[in-house]
Amino acid sequence: MEHFRTENESGGRARRRSSLERKSSWIAFGFISIKLVGFLSLTVFPILMSAFYSFTSLNPRVNTGFFFSELKDIWVGLDNYVKLFRNDVYRIAFFNAVENTVIQLIGIPVGIGFGLLIAMLLNAKGMRGVSAIRMLIYIPVVASAVAVGYIWQYIFHPTYGLVNNVLGLEINWIEDAKYVKLAIIIKQVWAMIGATMILYYAALVNISPDYYEVADIEGANAWQKFWKITWPFLAPVTFYLLTIRLINGFQSYNDSLIFAAGAYGARTVVYFIWEYGINALDYGIASSASVMLSMVILILTILQFKLNDRRTHFE
Repeated sequence: MEHFRTENESGGRARRRSSLERKSSWIAFGFISIKLVGFLSLTVFPILMSAFYSFTSLNPRVNTGFFFSELKDIWVGLDNYVKLFRNDVYRIAFFNAVENTVIQLIGIPVGIGFGLLIAMLLNAKGMRGVSAIRMLIYIPVVASAVAVGYIWQYIFHPTYGLVNNVLGLEINWIEDAKYVKLAIIIKQVWAMIGATMILYYAALVNISPDYYEVADIEGANAWQKFWKITWPFLAPVTFYLLTIRLINGFQSYNDSLIFAAGAYGARTVVYFIWEYGINALDYGIASSASVMLSMVILILTILQFKLNDRRTHFE
């Protein structure tokens, strides 16, 4: 009897525990349901619809009826993708946008390099006023992107701009296709340094000084200590910065619109999507260019994950 009573008690506890676990699971699901609904409706659904629109000639001004009743009239298959590569109007503008976007990505390694350099200087022994310097360098990160764009537009203005007047130049930084790219790269590097510096500085202060003491005993020079100790420990931060900056770089739009005022030499892929797609009410072209851009970003991100060895220790 004692044996059966013990089994019944243990079975009852198991059932109560199972019921409590189910109740806890439903409560947890209730908490995440709002976030899940938002993710599905504001991320997954738009992605799927954009991919679907890329196979149509949807124009919201023309196609005003029930959407699926007009599907046979607007379905064009791969025509939008073909237009991006063969249609003279779209092809020239699209490849110019791709070229401008890729060139502007040059600012990413430059900005990361300057951010790392400043972080190492602030982390050096005997450095004073570190907090104030960090704050001043970080200000561009929290500044309004629109306001910053107009300020830099004034700095590079061909007539009364600070750069031309101080250096005695006569360069049309905004309308000249070559120089507007350089101006945007300079602006992006300036804007990137603050966040890069903060992340690298946080990583540097967490490296144990014991590693450097051992290196000093072994007779390592400054370069050897950086390459064998500092850089491996900064690998996760570098990987994060490269991934995020590349994604943001391919999605660049503000500099084309605000700083360069739509100058041809500054138009990026996202600007092309807006100008030739959304603004022209050609949602098919906009969606096809968006899908191609998303695929490039996805492939590059996967490659970065594959190539990143994530080493934070010595070999």
